[in-house]
Amino acid sequence: MQTEAISVSVYILEESELLRIALYQIITATQGCQVLGDSGDSKFAIENILAVFPDVLVIGNELPYTDVGRMV
Repeated sequence: MQTEAISVSVYILEESELLRIALYQIITATQGCQVLGDSGDSKFAIENILAVFPDVLVIGNELPYTDVGRMV
């Protein structure tokens, strides 16, 4: 029986560059997952997120401006 690979696209929105890099490495090392982009500033990430429309959005909880609820 052949199983089909699940592809999950992810966008990382995290202020800490170190954590963003770590998350990127973990996600890209996970089979069936790909990172479509990342950003440390939510003001500039909104356009990118809407352009690539990821399946999952990983958001840091201490971003100075995180009003992503209004972007949809």
